[in-house]
Amino acid sequence: MDSSDFLKILEKSNNRRNISNKKCKAGFSTSEDAVTYTFVKSFSQADSIERMMKVLGLEMNSNHVDLFLWGCPISKGTDITLINRMNSLLSNEFAERANSLTEPDIILSVEGYGIVIIEVKLHSSNEVKATEKLSNYLDRSFYTNVAKAKSSQHYELVRNWSIGNALSEGCNFTLINLGKESLFTDRNASKLQLFKESLNCNKRRQFAQVSWEEILNRLEERDSQLKEYLKRKTKYR
Repeated sequence: MDSSDFLKILEKSNNRRNISNKKCKAGFSTSEDAVTYTFVKSFSQADSIERMMKVLGLEMNSNHVDLFLWGCPISKGTDITLINRMNSLLSNEFAERANSLTEPDIILSVEGYGIVIIEVKLHSSNEVKATEKLSNYLDRSFYTNVAKAKSSQHYELVRNWSIGNALSEGCNFTLINLGKESLFTDRNASKLQLFKESLNCNKRRQFAQVSWEEILNRLEERDSQLKEYLKRKTKYR
C-alpha cells in the first residue's frame, strides 16, 4: 500500500471533523479504510476498473468510470462535478454541517449507467443509531415504508440510499453493502431486513449485499497478491 497516497486521500475526505480519527485508525491492522483503499487502488487503472465491477457483481459496460474514496477522487484529472453536486445536496437538502458531510466509502460514477455507492465493512457491523436526524433523509419517493426505514436504525445505509437516489437524478443507482458473510446474519440482521423491506427498489434503483468471500472467489489468478491480502484482512479476529 502507498501510505503517503492513502494519507493524502484521507486528508481530503468529506468529513473534515473526522479526519484525525480516520488517520489514527488507519495504522491499525483491522483498518477498514486501509482495506478499502487497497482494494480500490488495485483496480484503479483504466483497464482494470471493468474487472473490479465484475468482481463486485456489477454487470455493466462503460467507456469511462470515475472513482471516489470518501468523496475524494483517486486519480488526477477526475471530473469532480458529481462530488460538488453531492456536497451541495448534503448541505442544502439534507441539512448536514459543512465540516461533517457524509462521505460514502466508495462512489463509482459509471458513464452510460449512473452511480454506484458502496458501504464497506470489515469486522464491524452496520452502524445502528437511534436518532431523529434520520428523518432528514426519509424522502417518501425513495422508500415504500418510511416507518420501517426509521425502525431499522441503519443510519449509514439510509443516508447512502437517500443520497444516491437524490444524486442520480433519474439515472441508475445501486447501493452495495460490502462485508463478510457474517455481516448479513449478525445481531443486527433483523434490522437490516427492515431496511431492505423499506426500500423503493426497481430496475433503476437497486440494493445489493456483496460479501468479501464472494469477491475472493471472483478474483483472477493475476490478482493473487490482492487475494492473499484480503484473505489475511478478512479472517476472523
